[in-house]
Amino acid sequence: MSKLREQVAAFHEAMGVPTRYRPESIPDDRVRLRLKLIGEEFIELIAAMMGTPALGDGHSVESAVKEFRELVDESPVKVDMVAMADALADLDYVIEGSRLEFGIDGGTIADEVHRSNCSKLVDGKPVVREDGKILKGPNFSPPDIAGELRKQGWRE
Repeated sequence: MSKLREQVAAFHEAMGVPTRYRPESIPDDRVRLRLKLIGEEFIELIAAMMGTPALGDGHSVESAVKEFRELVDESPVKVDMVAMADALADLDYVIEGSRLEFGIDGGTIADEVHRSNCSKLVDGKPVVREDGKILKGPNFSPPDIAGELRKQGWRE
């Protein structure tokens, strides 16, 4: 098991997020949540790489997130386990390739994000939105990504 997988498993356990240890279907609401979490992070990546919240044709990041959520909420769920596993692996591969091209060691960044995510607990319990997303509690400490990048030699 990779260190990142161990960290995410520990986060899931601490936050009460379901974890399975063999491939199997999950409830539709969990499928929708997973898609929303991946989509929202991707839209944030677009904004971060384009230097502007505008996505063209008058669309903003906020409108893209809203449209994406509506698509996920209104579409029927029919998981093709093989195609999904392939797509997730392709995402992993392309994301790691992006880290390599930008010269970023993702391990230390993941450690910092894990530390930050674990700071979301309130009195040892997660704050959970009605759709299952874990929210930031009052003790949340954002990740110091800039600090981690500086340790890797980044100059602003």
